[in-house]
Amino acid sequence: GGKPMVDRWERFLGFSWKDVEALERRFQSGKINTSIFFLRALPIFPLSVISAAAGLLRLPIRSFSLWTFYGTVPRCLLLGYLGWGLGETYQGIAKGIDKAEGIVSGLLIAVIMGGIIWLRARVRGKILDND
Repeated sequence: GGKPMVDRWERFLGFSWKDVEALERRFQSGKINTSIFFLRALPIFPLSVISAAAGLLRLPIRSFSLWTFYGTVPRCLLLGYLGWGLGETYQGIAKGIDKAEGIVSGLLIAVIMGGIIWLRARVRGKILDND
């Protein structure tokens, strides 16, 4: 979307086109490759944010792809190691989360159904009162 999208959705995005230009100038100083590498390597940083920022900054696709690959390798190794290390512990936690999710989902459905029934009864009561 570029500048028109950022200008239009500035208050929802939380940054302006001037911020994008300032970031673009900063990255033109040559630190972009290491920034991409470290942002991709951090498992807690969302990948889609990096890709969207790279598109806004119009980074060269070849350089972006190469440093994305380099940064993804340590990220995948770390996440794989954590998954292997947690093994059975993760399965126990997942079962507990699944059970809690089922209970919360059931309660949400009950509340929604109760709300629908209450609203229908209220609307029907108003219709009968007007007749």
